[in-house]
Amino acid sequence: MSGIFYDPSAHCLRAVQTAPPHDWTLVTHNLDASINLCRRILREWLTPEEINRVDWSTLDRGIA
Repeated sequence: MSGIFYDPSAHCLRAVQTAPPHDWTLVTHNLDASINLCRRILREWLTPEEINRVDWSTLDRGIA
């Protein structure tokens, strides 16, 4: 399943083209999603403290 996934151990977002690790959570199937969209989605299930710990730079780099 492709999409942008949240990697909880690294506190960052990662693009996935195949099957992600079982503990990663799907954020969106849109691989071109903006930081604002991802934040809005993550706010549904992460606490404000956890949101502040997310490394958003992967989105700035195109999520390698």
